[in-house]
Amino acid sequence: MISQTTIQNTIRTWTSLIFPDTKVVFREATTPSGCRPSLPYIGIKFMGITSIGQNYQSQPNIDEESYITGVREFVISFQYYGPNAKTELELMTILNKKDENIQYLLDNGGISYIQDLGIIDISTLRDTVYEQRANMDITFRIGSQIVVDAPIVETVEIKGEIKDYDDSVLKSIDEII
Repeated sequence: MISQTTIQNTIRTWTSLIFPDTKVVFREATTPSGCRPSLPYIGIKFMGITSIGQNYQSQPNIDEESYITGVREFVISFQYYGPNAKTELELMTILNKKDENIQYLLDNGGISYIQDLGIIDISTLRDTVYEQRANMDITFRIGSQIVVDAPIVETVEIKGEIKDYDDSVLKSIDEII
């Protein structure tokens, strides 16, 4: 199973390939008060992970292990701080479709780019200066698999009685299957 840290590191590297001259930071990372990278920079936030559909469990193998496989979906929120913020974020979708090296990085990490959810202008006034910002959320998917112990049952012993409403024994059972 891919850990959240591995996902975040892969997404950070992927983003750095698209924007090689732009600092990429995690928005939830702790930084000293007032410390911000110089513009432009991109803030990334992992928005959580959910299951898609049902999990599948394989039959136990000779080692009495079974694999539970499922699809997980997660959203990463990207905020670009700096000039031409909306245009810069468009590069993420364009280059992911056109550049094989960028696609390969995600594929090699077991991550699939599903869709972007649109670019939103979130420009704001900061310290009396207008600062361009834009936000785009992108949906990704991963396959996840875990191994669980699945002992193989070789024999079952059934013992008991079948009774009617008067508590009379209708049949006694003593079988090994």
